[in-house]
Amino acid sequence: MRVGSQKVHKKVHAPPWLPINAYSPQWLEGRETLYVKHVLCPKAEPYDFSHALDVIAYVMPQLIFAGLI
Repeated sequence: MRVGSQKVHKKVHAPPWLPINAYSPQWLEGRETLYVKHVLCPKAEPYDFSHALDVIAYVMPQLIFAGLI
């Protein structure tokens, strides 16, 4: 059996070009403006992360079985 790693990679960057609401507002506030503007380049339009009820009904039992919720 493989054990999960506890290593923290501080040089790993967040993925760029995600919708603005995909990033934590507190995390973004802690970044330098130039990094956010020229490296992350977040999309100004927020993404709707909600799902249809049939999708939630399909996924929920799998998440419970996997012990994720």
